[in-house]
Amino acid sequence: EKIFKKNFPKSQHDNGTNNITDLIKKSKIVLYTYFSTGILESLALNYPSIVVNDFCNSKFKKSAMINVQGLIDAKILHLNYDTACKHLIAINGDVENWWNSDTVQSAIEKYCYNYAKINFNKLNNLYDKFIKDIKS
Repeated sequence: EKIFKKNFPKSQHDNGTNNITDLIKKSKIVLYTYFSTGILESLALNYPSIVVNDFCNSKFKKSAMINVQGLIDAKILHLNYDTACKHLIAINGDVENWWNSDTVQSAIEKYCYNYAKINFNKLNNLYDKFIKDIKS
């Protein structure tokens, strides 16, 4: 947090006291300091986000690494705070242009397809499965 306050003094920080969904909706970009459910939800909902992840403390399966590499190439996932800060400076407040680029959207789509799908029809899908199982 100190690194970002130093480099981005106008940024706002929350230590878990406010509703996360409300905070995300108000934000131009969300920064995660580790790979968590939060980043998965943000990606699935297509909210501009950056995550800094130390691979020494958080490992991914080898099979997931191709999609993880896509997040790195799209500059969503950073391996250290320096690259995340440099990227935020490089986009110069034009979050939408970076986030909506083909590279970023393709990386998000590929990652979410495998790891972060949101099913907005859960109840209907469950009902359909239930009815199908009853009939068979």
